[in-house]
Amino acid sequence: MARPRTHDEALRLKLLDRAGELIAADGPKALSLRKLAADAGTSTTAVYSLFGSKPDLVNALYTEGFRRFGARMAGTALTGDPVEDLVALGSAYRASALADPNLYGIMFTRSVPGFEPSPDGRLLAYSVDTTGSESFTLVLKDLETGELLPDTASHTSPSLAWRRSAGGSPRPTARPSPGPRSP
Repeated sequence: MARPRTHDEALRLKLLDRAGELIAADGPKALSLRKLAADAGTSTTAVYSLFGSKPDLVNALYTEGFRRFGARMAGTALTGDPVEDLVALGSAYRASALADPNLYGIMFTRSVPGFEPSPDGRLLAYSVDTTGSESFTLVLKDLETGELLPDTASHTSPSLAWRRSAGGSPRPTARPSPGPRSP
């Protein structure tokens, strides 16, 4: 019989949400991995297994905030009318800020002194379907410079997952698409 998986995505999200709450309420010094584990009803082993270290946890908060923000922005229905689209995107931006206020300080301010996103954490993945075939091209943007990077991954499915690189930083991973769909 296989061992049950105890450090799953639900626990990871619970820990991230609680860590954001601790930082927002009492400042970054309030974020102790032991307190976080106790508040979430888990062990420090789980926190270290999922994130590696306190700086890696803060980096995960940063990337999770942008992942959620990107999902809300990508879910905005655009009409082709620039004014309507700007209003819709502004509304999505505001909805994202209200839904995840504890992540916004980490994303857009220096709420954690000394925190610098990892090189991988600075990258945000966008997927773009320009053919209508649900075969996406993955494009990366450097959040620090605003520059779109030349590397792309063509023919990906619309679902992305964050995986841990050897250095412990989350990285976007795309699944290859089976190809264009038939009409």
